[in-house]
Amino acid sequence: MRTVPAIEWKKPSVNGAAWFAQVDGVYVGYVSQTAFPDGRWASTVTPWVDRELYCYAGSEAQARRFVERYLRHHMPDVKALAAARKAWRDSGPLPRKPKGLDDRS
Repeated sequence: MRTVPAIEWKKPSVNGAAWFAQVDGVYVGYVSQTAFPDGRWASTVTPWVDRELYCYAGSEAQARRFVERYLRHHMPDVKALAAARKAWRDSGPLPRKPKGLDDRS
């Protein structure tokens, strides 16, 4: 059976900010309170470099539970994720299409 690394929740520095989930110093998700009047919480998991999964939950505990349960079954390799994020962040923007190039079909 695969062992799951411990998820450490980083307390926000400002009241009302997001709680970030870390595994070995790499951010893998976060939960934050939304502006909806019913008190919903947004739960977000970031197991890839360029995409996120998110859902709404009724409370902070439910939002954290979503992050923890998802990562229990789909934990990415955090060292590879950190390296991929660094490479993605350091890469420049995509080249723009030159003006005057008319290749519409």
